[in-house]
Amino acid sequence: MLPSQFIRSLVAIFFLFLLAAGSLPAATYYVAPAGLNSNPGTFARPWKTIQKAANTLKPGDTLLVRTGTYQEAVTVNVSGNSTASGTITFANYPGETPVVDGSTLTVPDDIYSALFYIQDHSYITIQGFDLRNYATNDIAATPAAVFITGASSFIKIKRCGIHGIRNMGGNIDNSGNAFAIAVYGSSATPCTGIAINGNNVYDCKTGSSETVTLNGNVANFEVTNNLVHDNNNIGIDFIGYEGTCPVPAQDRARTGICQGNTVWNISSQGNQAYSNGDYSADGLYVDGGTGIVIQQNTSYDNDIGVELASEHSGKFTSDITLQDNTVYSCRQGALLVGGYAATGTGGTEGCTINGNTFWHDDTLQWGIGEMQLRWRTSKCAISNNTMVAGPGNYLVTVPVSAANNVANSLDYNDYYSAAGSAAAQWIWNNRTCTGFAAWKSVSLQDAHSRFANPNINP
Repeated sequence: MLPSQFIRSLVAIFFLFLLAAGSLPAATYYVAPAGLNSNPGTFARPWKTIQKAANTLKPGDTLLVRTGTYQEAVTVNVSGNSTASGTITFANYPGETPVVDGSTLTVPDDIYSALFYIQDHSYITIQGFDLRNYATNDIAATPAAVFITGASSFIKIKRCGIHGIRNMGGNIDNSGNAFAIAVYGSSATPCTGIAINGNNVYDCKTGSSETVTLNGNVANFEVTNNLVHDNNNIGIDFIGYEGTCPVPAQDRARTGICQGNTVWNISSQGNQAYSNGDYSADGLYVDGGTGIVIQQNTSYDNDIGVELASEHSGKFTSDITLQDNTVYSCRQGALLVGGYAATGTGGTEGCTINGNTFWHDDTLQWGIGEMQLRWRTSKCAISNNTMVAGPGNYLVTVPVSAANNVANSLDYNDYYSAAGSAAAQWIWNNRTCTGFAAWKSVSLQDAHSRFANPNINP
């Protein structure tokens, strides 16, 4: 064998070895509207569709998508790996914003359909896209901008604009569903390492569903620094007990962090899934989740600022740390804790509510106040919070019996109402207390708390 032939043979054997080991050198590919999928995907000869890349990329590869509009719903059929450089990245070309637009697509009659759909694939990053206009009136269809499900882990959704995701079908008895970003842990293997960071999510109409949701067997996640606003149902939601995961003990979002998000103008008023005059959409919601830290978020001009509850009878949201958040100008109240009804819902237990600012909420003057403890609330520690009453002068309300308000403690909080200490309103175990002194006497709470103007204006 000639030396040159020998060298070529060695090179071929080496690349076959790398291919078998999944360790081929990472490559950068390109997509552009004028490209062809028969091209090699280079800068000079790009592919035409993102789907071509979603069928082709190998661990460590990067796809850079040029500016333009791509009318396709992409199913990611590749995975990266756990090596330091093994993530597959779908990204905007630097300085450009590619648009994935669903306005010409028909949303299929399927449980889930998305502009980016990921099932049982891992180590994927999607960043820098404008995802928009995937909409339907069909209640059997469920459009989403990004849907992650199965045993998918280490997925990052970063710096995307998401808007115009809509299901406008149905009515209060049978409404359609839509999501901006949804993570459904539907496998016995948890979805772990999910990061949703720096996205701008707005103008979505989600029917009976939520804007950004983590549901089922989802663990060790990050939802950070997103803007979620002007949507017609719940802003950010962490869900359990819906039967999403086949293993009941793992069927709840858990051990994650929700930090630095700003959520505003979330309202169910006008949503076809709700009756007229229903203002029940949360900015931030934990519905059956556990072990989640919610901190340094801002929630304002929503129906409900934050809710810690469970919609499933006998089930509980638990061990939530709600700290250093700012909530203001919400229609019902800043914080609602516990089951929303006397029967048929669950409750809340073992949560820590510390260092938050609740300011001028209950703008509908429904008598909810800044914070309300409802049915089946227990062992929650509420301290070092600042609460400034809204127009109804209510601060803390507990409109349920003592049997539903078990071992909860309040202390070292700062309260204020413009009506003054003697006129401020509280409710404890369904007994109204007028004045701060009456509140402390009846509730036997807040021994070290004070009533003073904090001079804040969020």
